[in-house]
Amino acid sequence: MNNLRIAIIGAGPAGIATSIQLKRLGYTPLLFEKELLGGLLRNANLVENYPGFPDGISGIELIERIQKQLDRLKIEIEYLEITRLSYKNELFRLESDKGELKSDFVVVSSGTKPKTININLDYAVANCVHHDIRRLLDINGKHIVIIGAGDAAFDHALYLSRKNRVSIINRGSNIRSLQLLVDRAFADNNIVYLDNTEVEGIKKVNIINNDRLLLVEGLVDGKKKISLECHKVVLAIGRDPQLDFMEQFDANDRCFLVGDVKNGFYRQATIAIGDGIMAAMKIHNQVLSR
Repeated sequence: MNNLRIAIIGAGPAGIATSIQLKRLGYTPLLFEKELLGGLLRNANLVENYPGFPDGISGIELIERIQKQLDRLKIEIEYLEITRLSYKNELFRLESDKGELKSDFVVVSSGTKPKTININLDYAVANCVHHDIRRLLDINGKHIVIIGAGDAAFDHALYLSRKNRVSIINRGSNIRSLQLLVDRAFADNNIVYLDNTEVEGIKKVNIINNDRLLLVEGLVDGKKKISLECHKVVLAIGRDPQLDFMEQFDANDRCFLVGDVKNGFYRQATIAIGDGIMAAMKIHNQVLSR
């Protein structure tokens, strides 16, 4: 079994679960991650639907526990970006800036990428506009504008409002978030909610004490202009599967897509973990049936 090459692309909940189950079954998988362990789980203010944590657990704390589990199992993560995945001569080929490797099985747990938004974005503020909050968790005393009205937008707001002021901008009137998140946000004095507001542009206003100040401009009800000064902007307008690196090849029962990369609206850590464990078990059953 140890001679079997199994590559896992992405170390979010799905990829991690795959690697843990494979290790339990006697394999030594290759786990690749281009950024940080845990993926978007780092954004989670509170994971409340994971059995065994009656009070919930923050995404960061859950990742810390996962790291300890990986260390105990001696599962290592190689931090590199897989730029191309192809299939030839009964082998998967994974290309990166560190070269090419081949694999008998591949598990794609590459997650999602943010959707684009059609607004005027000043080049000078690009570094202050984010698609998630992983790099904003330590900021304090700022004003952050979040564009979007789904679970991610409200969860991000609750996380960031602990130390900052937050404004949520919804271009319509329909809120697509869990009601419990909405209720918590509306009860938080550090969070302001604006609906029927279409953002038209984001530009730099000034730099005060090395702190860049932004101006978010938009229209309320299609006619009234609005301008909000802030320090950071978070775009929480939805995500698409991250499969840009993957070539099209004939359907293959040795290639598995797991987690957010295939689950669409159903992007939950618990679902992703189940996907990963199932993929590992399917790989093992194929090996046994050879």
